[in-house]
Amino acid sequence: MMHFLKIQKPLWKAHQLVKSVDEFWNYMKESEENQIKAMVSFIKLNKKMYNALITSDWETFAFCYNGAGYKKFNYAERLRKA
Repeated sequence: MMHFLKIQKPLWKAHQLVKSVDEFWNYMKESEENQIKAMVSFIKLNKKMYNALITSDWETFAFCYNGAGYKKFNYAERLRKA
């Protein structure tokens, strides 16, 4: 099965499509910077999550990022305190 995930590259390069889980895994293992870029891209692709982040709506952000189980682990409160 092919998975497609948009990874944000530095501004001077175009976006790259990662076509397999192995390719994604290798990209993520390369560096912490790649992991952060992937997270930022993931957040920006979800307008609801992105807006929640920039407005400090931690309940919505935690739900979008972690799913329905976010309350069980108190993610919104942990974000508020960070």
